[in-house]
Amino acid sequence: MGKFCACSSSSITYCRKRLCLVLTVSVNSLEQSIVRWQAELVFGPASEHLHILVKNNTGRRVDGRFLTRLPFLDSRPPLGQSRTLAEERLFSMERRMRRDPAFRDKYVEFMREYQELGHMSPSNFDWRSQEHYFLPHHAVLRTPGSKIRVGFDGSAPSSNSVSLNQCLHSGPKLIKDISDILTYLLRHQVVFVADIQMMEPLMLTTRDRKSAEFTLKQYLFRQRATLHGLEERVFRELPKIVYCICERLLKLCGCHQAAGQDFRVRNRPFYKTFLAYKLKKNKPPDPVTPEEIPAGHVTTLPMVEWRDPVEEDVERSLESVSTITGSSSGGSIPAVDIHKAFILDHQSLPDEKQKYLKQLRNEINQSREAMDKIYDEEDPMVLSGLLLEWLDGLKQPVLNREDLSLIVARANNAEHCIMALQMEDILLIEYLLRFIIRLRPLAANKKIDIIKRLLASLTHQTILIGGTFLPSGRDFPRLRDGTCSQVINFMLRMIVEIQKDILKPGRDDTDVVIPPRRLRIKAWK
Repeated sequence: MGKFCACSSSSITYCRKRLCLVLTVSVNSLEQSIVRWQAELVFGPASEHLHILVKNNTGRRVDGRFLTRLPFLDSRPPLGQSRTLAEERLFSMERRMRRDPAFRDKYVEFMREYQELGHMSPSNFDWRSQEHYFLPHHAVLRTPGSKIRVGFDGSAPSSNSVSLNQCLHSGPKLIKDISDILTYLLRHQVVFVADIQMMEPLMLTTRDRKSAEFTLKQYLFRQRATLHGLEERVFRELPKIVYCICERLLKLCGCHQAAGQDFRVRNRPFYKTFLAYKLKKNKPPDPVTPEEIPAGHVTTLPMVEWRDPVEEDVERSLESVSTITGSSSGGSIPAVDIHKAFILDHQSLPDEKQKYLKQLRNEINQSREAMDKIYDEEDPMVLSGLLLEWLDGLKQPVLNREDLSLIVARANNAEHCIMALQMEDILLIEYLLRFIIRLRPLAANKKIDIIKRLLASLTHQTILIGGTFLPSGRDFPRLRDGTCSQVINFMLRMIVEIQKDILKPGRDDTDVVIPPRRLRIKAWK
């Protein structure tokens, strides 16, 4: 096939001395020509059946991830036994692991990450009595410093020479012809090229409610894959949805501009100034065993009055004034209304507001543009409901039982507690604590109530707040009073350390240094 060019008759110009043909091609003319030349897409019987099958068995979860069933053939041979081959492949890799420690470490790390991201999970399937297929896999590591690649072999035959791929419909042709690629590039003035970071595996759809959930680590991983540029750097270790809701609440009460803290989306991620991030990066000795509590020492819990008494009196006076005159710092509502929104039982909201809250949540789940509605929301009850429901809906709590045990054992040393927790968990906790610090004017006991409510969502356990166990309407166990007091003590000690860290001189001229304040830790008796 030779070269060709499409143009209109008015685009041809002639010269007397030399005959030349000048062709002026516009994007519109090329688009119209391609549309005329395109053949109509007609599905054959098999393709049409597959198209309907995929359409009827494909859905989208609340986190934006697509789910579909495996497209099995209507008439297919039964699968034979496949466990023996899968075990042989695994035993072969285990023999190499004994010889190659680097291969073992990389393989274990890959499979652990694969499970944490939700791509696979332990199965309770009774494979002896039902049709099944053990998917063989093998790992390839070229050099000790290279990236390991794990391949899952769906073409491996079972005992009757039938593989899983032979029982499934074949998908479309993924590699396009070079002529189609060149024609596509000519139709656009600017073309972006990107590499695939990871192929998401298919998951079987299920009616189980838990299939629609995700852990904090899974959410951050998918967030990094969807955000780009500045936002990808800023929200690498912090959920964007939490940031947007908290900053909007602070702006409503005029507390979004706090001295000594800059939470704007800038080239330098603000979480790198966090106390937990600096401690994690400095990597001090990791405490293996908790500090021993002296015999006869009785702790007084919970530690409430961590602020200076004079400062607390001023804070209470300003709070009383703000309830009458409104926000004193340029906001539309006082900080007390934020406190009321957090300790409210959102299950008791009117039906119209609950319906609006559900609609807003669905819109945010389905489109990225709907996130902008958070910046326009004026109701703190709706914003707090979105935040708490997001934390309550995580597949695993941010602070699980093991984390609570670590905090209780090291509650007297905030630094040891910080080092014992995962990076993504402690950064989220510190951001929420900084959010509470910035809520002013607000008395200490009201800030304790907000900490308790956030702690209930972080642990997926109920806590008694204002005579009501929150959150309600969920099958959460009750958090023990002693554990609750110890964790609150840790968070208050962390607040004191954060305030001390804010007083330190900044690393660059963008940091703001505020005058020193008197800080004192006093336990509640």
